[in-house]
Amino acid sequence: MIEAETRWSLYVAKHNLTFLSSDHASKLFAQMFPDSDIASKFGCARTKCTAIVKEALAPHFHAKVLQNMSNPYSIMIDESNDKENKSCIILVRVLDAEVGNVKTRFLDMPIVNIGTASNIFSALKASLKKYGLDFSKAMALILCLTLLML
Repeated sequence: MIEAETRWSLYVAKHNLTFLSSDHASKLFAQMFPDSDIASKFGCARTKCTAIVKEALAPHFHAKVLQNMSNPYSIMIDESNDKENKSCIILVRVLDAEVGNVKTRFLDMPIVNIGTASNIFSALKASLKKYGLDFSKAMALILCLTLLML
């Protein structure tokens, strides 16, 4: 059962589905596959799905990103425009050693309510330090921040 629930949670995360959609999956699977013991016992609503994604899958995949960052990498930064807290989204382009090509991956999303160049760079340095990453391995820095381009 754990494997089915983990696979469903990975599907939800990979395809950017809402966790709310998981509330209906158990009944749907039981109806679609009435002769399946797994489908009849499947129970992965939004609370469990969220927990699996946040507490099991995310740390696993984030560790793989950090492992790949021992090679040179590029950093991409953009800000969100949320009204309460402004986030600074940090993505990295890394060579994925398992598949042998370059991938864009999520690194961190610190809060930066005052989006000055100094504050954003401080947030970047703090994120790299938090994960024990070497800034000297960064090959490029890509910014999508209008204020910094003025």
